[in-house]
Amino acid sequence: MPDAPRPHRPDHRLRARLREGTRERHERLDALFDPMFRTGDLAPYHRFIRMNHACHEALEPLIAAPLASLLPDWAEGSRLPQLRRDMAEMALAPLPAPAFGTPDTVAAVGIGYVLEGSRLGGMILLRRLHKLEAGALSSRPSAHYLASSEGAERFNRFLKAASGLDWQEARFARCLAAANAAFDCFLAAARAAGAEPEPRAAIS
Repeated sequence: MPDAPRPHRPDHRLRARLREGTRERHERLDALFDPMFRTGDLAPYHRFIRMNHACHEALEPLIAAPLASLLPDWAEGSRLPQLRRDMAEMALAPLPAPAFGTPDTVAAVGIGYVLEGSRLGGMILLRRLHKLEAGALSSRPSAHYLASSEGAERFNRFLKAASGLDWQEARFARCLAAANAAFDCFLAAARAAGAEPEPRAAIS
């Protein structure tokens, strides 16, 4: 049976714990694409879209049913249609969809935290893309995925609903493990797309 929400509790603790528990992987992923819009080279952006397409194809269908028990309109927020349009309009070859186990509601919250959190970063990336002069780009990129980013309202609704679940330590540990596994999915897809981490500074 679906895990029924308990009476609402504030969501800030759940969000803070997930943010802290995924920080290392999140920072590694950000580092791969931080230089993306510093030049007119679109290759990093193409890698970014291919990575997101592969991971959303793998993860969105898995969490749709579990998270619909928390938010009935969850599926309406899918960004797969926008990613598929970007892939088609830029003629990008899809990456193999990463394998991922079937999550229950607790694990789906961890995965959903990663996918929904990326909407907030997407708004920043879209602004950076728009700041580039048209002449600096080798071609006009398709940006339906980034344009589907939005403010924190949906993310906060998701966390508010998720925070009503019973977060005993063992359950939170499974949620956090699923969130980190989702980040690992993105990191693996980034490597498959050709993204390389920036060299680490030498320790003297």
